[in-house]
Amino acid sequence: GPGDGWVARWNANGDELWRKTFDAGADDALARPLALSDGGVLLPGSAKSGQASWRSWLLRLDADGAKVAEAIPQGDDLTYLYDAGSASNGTFAIVGSSRVGGVQKAHLRFVDGELGAVTSVDATSDPGKEAWATTLTPLADGGWALGGYVEKAGKYAPLVVRTDAWGHATCGEVGVCGPKKPAECDDGNPCTADLCDDAKGCLHPTLSDGVTCGEGLVCATGKCQ
Repeated sequence: GPGDGWVARWNANGDELWRKTFDAGADDALARPLALSDGGVLLPGSAKSGQASWRSWLLRLDADGAKVAEAIPQGDDLTYLYDAGSASNGTFAIVGSSRVGGVQKAHLRFVDGELGAVTSVDATSDPGKEAWATTLTPLADGGWALGGYVEKAGKYAPLVVRTDAWGHATCGEVGVCGPKKPAECDDGNPCTADLCDDAKGCLHPTLSDGVTCGEGLVCATGKCQ
């Protein structure tokens, strides 16, 4: 029958501090939680209502389990979310998969603190294979390691993809970003994401209004105030 997503927090002694249940549709599923520096948690998941297709579902909670932000994009190209990580450029990285053109593809997406999409890249290493990305690990150089599995002709194999800090998975995708380190695309503005496009170089899309940018400060039209 219908199911809801739930999350609970325990202290170091194993005492339950709180338990919360969230409903985003007829069927909901939450995946691996990401603990945040402010004591809150980011929850990737998926939601399905009636006969509609599964959709990506993101929740951000504060330290007490109260909902701070939620995103259930309509017509999204990313329908299953499994894992998340904090990026050094003021965004969160999230991995998942979706069915595009009849083929299951693995994706890496970056979202801001209000869960607005910043950019999304196809992380599938072989377009001839069906791919699912289910784990995400941050690397010391700012890049990411994606884990999952692929299927082709009825056979399954592990999927391991390493990307740079901006989600490029192959040398052919890197372009002008190849020699750049994350710090070289940092514009010093906490209200923009620091990205790198293989053709255009460093890009700084504005984060959503309301993103926290300092104690008692939030972003508004790209400025911290």
